[in-house]
Amino acid sequence: MRILISYDSKTTGSKELRWDHIHNVHPHMSGPLTKIGEYVREYDSKGKFKEPIFDGYLAGIALLSTEEFDANFHYVRTQFADFPRPSSTESGLVTNYLDETVSRTALPLPYTATHHVFLLGPMSPSCVEYVNSLTGDVIFHVQGEANGERKTTTYPDAMTVHPNVFPTAFNHWSGEEAMRTIRATMDQTYTVKCLPTILQVLTTIKTHEMVEKDVEIPAVYNSIRTKMLALIKGEPYELSALPILGICQDMIDKDNSVSCEMLIAHSTILPRLILIGRRVYEAEAPTGYTFTAMNTEGEVFFPKTEAKQVFHREKTMLNHCRAVIGFKELLTGEYYYTDCSEKDIVDGVEQASMSERAPFFEPFVAKVGFFSTAL
Repeated sequence: MRILISYDSKTTGSKELRWDHIHNVHPHMSGPLTKIGEYVREYDSKGKFKEPIFDGYLAGIALLSTEEFDANFHYVRTQFADFPRPSSTESGLVTNYLDETVSRTALPLPYTATHHVFLLGPMSPSCVEYVNSLTGDVIFHVQGEANGERKTTTYPDAMTVHPNVFPTAFNHWSGEEAMRTIRATMDQTYTVKCLPTILQVLTTIKTHEMVEKDVEIPAVYNSIRTKMLALIKGEPYELSALPILGICQDMIDKDNSVSCEMLIAHSTILPRLILIGRRVYEAEAPTGYTFTAMNTEGEVFFPKTEAKQVFHREKTMLNHCRAVIGFKELLTGEYYYTDCSEKDIVDGVEQASMSERAPFFEPFVAKVGFFSTAL
């Protein structure tokens, strides 16, 4: 049996978590830091301090003990209604939540005894091959969710949704065809939501406008944030362990290395790590751009720019393999990794991307840490 559990943009990237990062994480990354901590600090220094550690919250929730999870969260049944992608500017992935909730103890598979796989980025051909190769019972954890009429972010709970810049979650927008294939293999699907009775605490934060105020944040999120700060500083922290078979993860954002470290350190078996790469486009120096999609010669580019963009296969692989080396140097736990491959690249390495989209092509990515030498 295969169960998919999704963690949408409200669950791991709410307004409250963004504001909390501005005031209670970013200013506290001082003193001795781990390599991951140094990367997080440098990444935030490029203006990314208004983003939370998305995947870290996902890992923290997944690694809660069953008792602590059931005291704070429940799973809401979802239903997929995927259809062929209508165009490069529209998504064919659809998820609606249903009026059915279950606790972790009521899941159809025993949570702590079942193998787990974490799909934490836009899916690549390598991820699809890996998922298709698995046998037996598996619980999959997916960052992001697709939108339906009853999209999961509209489910009423303690968090407040932050607007998404894409028509659907980034990890379902980029690499949509690969994600569609993976979703079709699932037997039951759920999304994580706060219980109506979840304990909240008044927390001082700063809004995106840097205005200080007090807001209510679930206490369990503050606890996970404290654990992530401990990881960043190299201090001890406690989470439950799971038999984690595999982790599929992209590498650029600060949350990627934090979540990988959390998961690898709390796996009772040696996990396989698949690192996901992005397509590189050679582009003229931009004369200005906006964060909307633009259809250029059949492929959608994001952000919109008038500069000419040409996909470069060789530089894509050079960029990816360099990044893999740098990312792995941040991690301290034991895991199994094979080698960088063309199959690791989201939407493939043909001249036109598989999903006809090129969001965040590399010239627009801030280069920090191990990405400072990337193309």
